[in-house]
Amino acid sequence: MANVYFQSLDQGDLILVEFLTTEGGIRPMTMLVDSGYCGQSSFVVPSNERSIFLAPAGVGYTSGAIIGNQERGLVICRVPQVVYEETMIAIFADTTSLSLPGPAEGLVGLRFLRQFNRWGAERTSEKTWRFFLSTDS
Repeated sequence: MANVYFQSLDQGDLILVEFLTTEGGIRPMTMLVDSGYCGQSSFVVPSNERSIFLAPAGVGYTSGAIIGNQERGLVICRVPQVVYEETMIAIFADTTSLSLPGPAEGLVGLRFLRQFNRWGAERTSEKTWRFFLSTDS
């Protein structure tokens, strides 16, 4: 499969992730890529997004952009352009303090990015940036 490209802003790279809801629907979320965000959780999503919360995953302590004990839950995420679907752990937190750029609703971290063979940002011939994911080796 070829690379799948996503938007880059001056403030960072974005990726569209679909989350399956408990009602059988899809909740797309634009997420800011934060490769420095690591740990056991793959995402930080707004605490009011309860429709994607499948089951508790325990409270976890975080440090960085969000500090302290945070509620964590299982979510099913997918990136249909690369035929990827997985159950992962998300932190459900107040994201208003994160100063997310533009359309970003949450964060996607290193644990999620490492599910793909290649990922990163590259400069285009128009001298702009774009983010990519790939399942190619």
